[in-house]
Amino acid sequence: MSAAARGRRESGGGKTLNVIIADYTDLADKGLRPEQLLAIGKPQRDALEHKVATEVAAELLKRLPRTPEESDSYRSRPRRQRR
Repeated sequence: MSAAARGRRESGGGKTLNVIIADYTDLADKGLRPEQLLAIGKPQRDALEHKVATEVAAELLKRLPRTPEESDSYRSRPRRQRR
């Protein structure tokens, strides 16, 4: 199971406040056969990596606290215990 799939499973499929999933395996074309996946070139990989990295950076910036109060609130949130 991929890290992205584990993250989605752990979050119940929803968004979490503490986790941003960077899924570099989420291709636009879901119907590629294994031999087509193996033939993906560097330009396609670079484009996907750039797209995902841009999305992750935007989400990270959106979640960062903007005020001291937001920062305090973030630190005082209860943490879920790992099983």
